[in-house]
Amino acid sequence: MKNILLFFFSTMSCYSQCPCVQSAVIGVNEGASISHNNIVVAMDDIVITLGETVALYAKKSSGELIWYSKGRRIDENIVKPYETTEYTVQSVLESCPDAYDNVVVYVEEFPTTKSVYVFPNPTSDQLSIVTADNSIREVRLYDLNGRQLRYYDFVELAQQHIMDLTFLNTGIYLIKIVCIGGDEVVKKIIKN
Repeated sequence: MKNILLFFFSTMSCYSQCPCVQSAVIGVNEGASISHNNIVVAMDDIVITLGETVALYAKKSSGELIWYSKGRRIDENIVKPYETTEYTVQSVLESCPDAYDNVVVYVEEFPTTKSVYVFPNPTSDQLSIVTADNSIREVRLYDLNGRQLRYYDFVELAQQHIMDLTFLNTGIYLIKIVCIGGDEVVKKIIKN
């Protein structure tokens, strides 16, 4: 009876917390394979508006969840990204291999009734801000930590304003444009 195939399933004692199953074919495959049931399924990708927060969650998981952004562990699952960001969730279950899944949080700029154009972007020295009408009242420049770096108050209204950015280090910044009537536009700019 050499060719008797017998499958057996047993919960392995070395994986006491893991619902892992070992299966083997006796006499044919002594090197049994192990099927792990540590799983994680992240939430669906989501679109938010710049400045909004989002609570990251897993739709399905079997272990403790740990979240990462750009390869770094994050302590809170409530996030406020300033740009489109991919997050990784890790499921950790004792004695089992870790399971991973990803979710992308897409960030859109604030909706506005005014058309404001910022160019060139990326830039190395100057940035032009243009509107269809003469409505720019002020411009504020922020780093990604929310620290205000510059404030420009425009007494004279014009369709175009040119900003000198040579003082900035290479990086990503936010520019907030306040128009007559209170409309605000936030744009991401890249200084190279």
